[in-house]
Amino acid sequence: MPEGETGGTGKKLARELESFAVARFRLRLRVLERLALPGHMGSALRGGFGRIFRRVACTRGCREACQRPAECAYGYVFETRTPPESQILRSVESAPRPFALEPPGGAQPAFDPGESLELGLVLVGRAMDYLPYFIYAFRELGRAGLGRWKGKFRLEEVAALPLVGDPAAIYREGRDHPASDRIYRLGLAQLPPPPADGSWLTVEFLSPTQVQYEGAAVAPREFHVLFRSLLRRVNFLNYFHCGGRLMEEPQTLIDDARTVRTEHSALRWEAWERYSFRQARRVPMGGYVGQVSFRGRLQPFWPWLALGQWVHVGKGATFGLGQYQVRTGW
Repeated sequence: MPEGETGGTGKKLARELESFAVARFRLRLRVLERLALPGHMGSALRGGFGRIFRRVACTRGCREACQRPAECAYGYVFETRTPPESQILRSVESAPRPFALEPPGGAQPAFDPGESLELGLVLVGRAMDYLPYFIYAFRELGRAGLGRWKGKFRLEEVAALPLVGDPAAIYREGRDHPASDRIYRLGLAQLPPPPADGSWLTVEFLSPTQVQYEGAAVAPREFHVLFRSLLRRVNFLNYFHCGGRLMEEPQTLIDDARTVRTEHSALRWEAWERYSFRQARRVPMGGYVGQVSFRGRLQPFWPWLALGQWVHVGKGATFGLGQYQVRTGW
């Protein structure tokens, strides 16, 4: 991003994101046996994938919480702990997980043998080093089966996705190891240019999105509410997984976010829930989908808005929630 492009405080704060790195992948699965998944298949994918990942990565056979989260691939990815020396989140045990799943859109209830489906995978910072674990776990998940009937599938291909241009295949069925040197590491330098000051900007929420404000779940209808959640998520991912610095003056940017107006809102609540084996109960996971258009001085917020398209926002990113895309105009 050219010097001065974000302007003022936004430019100063964006420098603290220079270490931020994220990679996106597309996984293509070939169905071998009838595969029945819930409408929001992120829960089934995340649950089945997590169990297989633990089986292939855990070296100590931990029955409950991981005993070596700083050294174990499963512990780092799925049970990310807040380090004792952390400057933030000291009162909570968990830090944000460094990955997000992006299930295919729509609500196709079942897939027949021979059909294919594609899903996205996002890895942040250090999690990219564990890409071979992710690929192997999805291969093993296909052998074990997934969904109501434990339908089996093959992992045919994994492709790295650039910001623009053609995907690069880094793994194909039958290959032992992924071509990790072809991963596109995206960060501030690859961001598209921000919108002009005073222009329109529309955020389209592609999967249920739930953000918090003053301790309650709210619709991402006000820009400052959405931006607070984005700022928090990107900041935490940068700090815990990319070796980045904490922002020194986030409140200044939050105050500026209050000046951005909501010009149009078309959001609806989409309810769903998942079953948590760990909690032995059904957990509500609904959120808002639809569009919100904002108008105002948007340049200072662009780095977080753009990065959020890759890492999602709000609750449940590892299940595929909080996925959105930004476009200029209404």
